[in-house]
Amino acid sequence: MIAPMTKITLMASSSDFTKSVHALRALGLLHVKHMQTPQADGIDNAIHHLQTVTRARDILRPFVTEKCVASADEHEVYACAQDIIKASEELSRLRAEEENLNMQAALLAQWNGACESSLGELERSGLFIKIYQGTEDEFETVKEDHQVVVILREKKKVCFAVISRAVQEPLGLETVKLPKHNAHTNEEKLKHVKKDIAKIEHRLQSLCAYAPMFEAYALEMEKKIEFFQVRFGALNSGEFHCLEGFCPNEKMAAFKDAAKQEGWAYLAEDAAGDETAPTLLKKPKWLKAIDPVFDFMGALPGYSEYDVSFWFFLFFSIFFAMLIGDGGYGLIFTAVVLYLNRVKKSLTGPAFLLSLTVSLSTVVWGAITGTWFASQALAQLPVLKALIIPKLDGFVESNQPFVMHLCFVIGAIQLTVAHLMVALRQGKSLQVLGQVGWVCFVWAMLFAADLFVLSFPLPNFFKPLALTGVVLIIFFSDLSRNFFIGALITALNFPLKAIGALADVLSYLRLFVIGYVGAIVAGTVNTMAVDLGKGGALGIVFMLMLLVGGHILNLVLGLMAVLVHGLRLNLLEFSGHMDMQWSGIKYSPFKE
Repeated sequence: MIAPMTKITLMASSSDFTKSVHALRALGLLHVKHMQTPQADGIDNAIHHLQTVTRARDILRPFVTEKCVASADEHEVYACAQDIIKASEELSRLRAEEENLNMQAALLAQWNGACESSLGELERSGLFIKIYQGTEDEFETVKEDHQVVVILREKKKVCFAVISRAVQEPLGLETVKLPKHNAHTNEEKLKHVKKDIAKIEHRLQSLCAYAPMFEAYALEMEKKIEFFQVRFGALNSGEFHCLEGFCPNEKMAAFKDAAKQEGWAYLAEDAAGDETAPTLLKKPKWLKAIDPVFDFMGALPGYSEYDVSFWFFLFFSIFFAMLIGDGGYGLIFTAVVLYLNRVKKSLTGPAFLLSLTVSLSTVVWGAITGTWFASQALAQLPVLKALIIPKLDGFVESNQPFVMHLCFVIGAIQLTVAHLMVALRQGKSLQVLGQVGWVCFVWAMLFAADLFVLSFPLPNFFKPLALTGVVLIIFFSDLSRNFFIGALITALNFPLKAIGALADVLSYLRLFVIGYVGAIVAGTVNTMAVDLGKGGALGIVFMLMLLVGGHILNLVLGLMAVLVHGLRLNLLEFSGHMDMQWSGIKYSPFKE
């Protein structure tokens, strides 16, 4: 559930407001809302220090080989960060120079050591040379009136030198820029640059001892910035400072005790209707398994929206299983998940629970459909065969219409849940009838989808079901205005929404299509591998390579389908029927 919030407007004496902010941070309950843009020299200074130290920390990351801690105070840490940034900038300059010198060395090799300095020596002796690049026709034209030497011919370009005893007038052709220094000078410069680079890299390596201190310093700066923002984001009326925030209802007793002790005056209001109210999701530990998905999407319901964690978790697990569609793949997922959790200790908490749930869901779906690496031979093993539900058997082609119908049913159930959640929120309002109408219409669209896609006949109750839905939707969906005006506006908008509802139900067909395509790909890999295995020992090697590589590729494609289609059905179709915007602001209390 979304924890109910109380909006608090707090007033404290200006003379000891800084002390009050410290007390508020120690309390750690209030999600502060700035009443004005925080402006103060301390904020800008702290932000600058944070950016400097963060940049220094990032610079050191490639050089860190082992953890060691240096001892330094706050000023020394900041000074060290500045030195690291300067060293990094110098290192970037030197590496650019090194790259340029390497390019010059390549050009010198191409031009047999010719360079600008050598041409300058020839000019001082009275021999003037300019190097041009042009087409064959341009070269032939120049050749008629000047003494030329061909240096290089490549494709349709000719590189040539024009030689004379006097200063040459420009010929209007593209000139070729030679390396500035000769090979020996260039090589010496390159040696010095490499030496300087090594020195700076060694210095940065030695400064890695400060890396852990940068982490602590950055955290301290973030806390300081937050403190200043709260302090200067409050309104100042002279004798009093005023700030706003939100506190979970269950924590209000603690806030009231603190307010009484600190001498704060406050106004407490219900946060309902305030678009800036933060969202705090309260749910059991097992349901936090869906949190990694929400974090990945950056999705959080608004304070006035719905907590769909349970339904998202339930349907995402079902969608994952059907989109992957193979119990063998599910076993692979399960083995990898357990290995990462038990051996590597790198997959824990909600991420582990989510991964294990969707993996086992895939195993279950594979078991009841008889799909184990798309092998019919495996599916016919006595133990595995006993688990198959005949109407879902993946190797019986006549079962496909039923599985498609099942996809539509799953869609209708999920969309029904969406409208029932809205109806529960509306309580005793007559608008509940509008949501009942949508439930009726969604199921009518299920039967329409069966007709369009599967040619199933419409049931006898289709027309009364659809008509009941349309009437309830038109007359009870919008009661915020005059009854007839609301009905008229709803009626005008209904055709597009009706098409959308049908499209949403049809959209669940992707569960069958993606799973079916995955099974076809896996079956094709198996067939090709068996043919390769008939070619002797070498054929068996290729067979194993194809089996492993083909199924891994198919598995990866299945995971990509989950990210696209599994999330889409929850975020668009399901959430869309609740008009969810996922506009939540995460509850982040001001605390130590």
